[in-house]
Amino acid sequence: MGAEWRIELQPLGGSAPGANLLGQWRELLAASPHNPEQSLYRTPEWVRYFRLAEPGSPVLLAQARDGRGELAGLAPLRLAQYRLRYELGTRCLAVDSIPCLALMGGEPLWPAEPAAFEQLLRRLRAQMDGRAEALYLSSVRVGGLFWHYLQERSLRQLGYALYVPDGERLRRSIAIPDDLAAYLTQFSAKTRNTLRRKLRRAEERGLRVWRAERAEQVPQWLRDASRVHRQSWQRRELGTSIRDEPDQRRQLELLAEAGLLRCYLLYAGEHACAFVLGRQHGDVFHYAGVGYDPAMAGYSPSVVLLLHIIQDLSRHRPARLMDLGLGDQEYKRHFGNRNYRDAPVLLLRRSLHNRCRSSLHGGFRRMVRCAKRWRALDTL
Repeated sequence: MGAEWRIELQPLGGSAPGANLLGQWRELLAASPHNPEQSLYRTPEWVRYFRLAEPGSPVLLAQARDGRGELAGLAPLRLAQYRLRYELGTRCLAVDSIPCLALMGGEPLWPAEPAAFEQLLRRLRAQMDGRAEALYLSSVRVGGLFWHYLQERSLRQLGYALYVPDGERLRRSIAIPDDLAAYLTQFSAKTRNTLRRKLRRAEERGLRVWRAERAEQVPQWLRDASRVHRQSWQRRELGTSIRDEPDQRRQLELLAEAGLLRCYLLYAGEHACAFVLGRQHGDVFHYAGVGYDPAMAGYSPSVVLLLHIIQDLSRHRPARLMDLGLGDQEYKRHFGNRNYRDAPVLLLRRSLHNRCRSSLHGGFRRMVRCAKRWRALDTL
């Protein structure tokens, strides 16, 4: 029989959490071994940023307290809309928007006991009534403790139906060593020589790197990054959006004020030719957006900038890990040196409507996979 936990839900209004709660929150983060690549989105700094950037979106803080009343777990939550997409190739045929209660960062900072997870889910299920149709976890690490709990426990008794809308995903990252030379040792001698040659050519061309972390640096970074972005293939093929507009400028300034912003530009003379939008909390850097000017492709600007960032991360506000984000592009396979699998998870409120919703979407995804296999066979 597991321990009894008292689960509290605290709305985070206009005032910040007290100093005692903030200290305990940070202690839980430091002690948590689970899903470090997503830890940023469970931090008080990120929650504060979100509340300022999205003032109309209420945030709740779930807390687990043990029999002595001591804080043992935290989970920030927000109301959101999950878009269940029906995609065929690059075309989106339809979208089913599901009101949900989203756990920020995917997995909760929670006691590693099934009883504690169960009591959290029971409390959140009651909170969902009249507000949400699902509990959404943006990233659950496959093979991790919470993943095993969701797979092995009977969620039906708690009023949920488990649905993994996009299946498992391969996520890549870079373990940052002491310096760039140490990082390059993972490659063959031929590849190391090629990368060093790219760096020399960039230096001879006068390419230089500029880092933006402070709010007063945001206007220059956003102005020049947006100019590069308009020319980049990332805008056309990945749909990323970097706009020199007041709303985006304000969001980046809020990130800087929270101590989370870490962006880069690569300049050729006075003209930017590549950018990276980045965030950092503690020793994890998030490579959140990238683009380069194809007119400078002969100088491999995105590769040069990535290598300079790795060097900079070993020296200034050192990071031990660079999360390369969603997607499995070729450059991530080439430069990444560690990987893991995760999955977005929906815990749908048990109802006939939601059963039809997940069955229809799951059937559509199976049909698309079968069509892709048949097409591949036809090309043989």
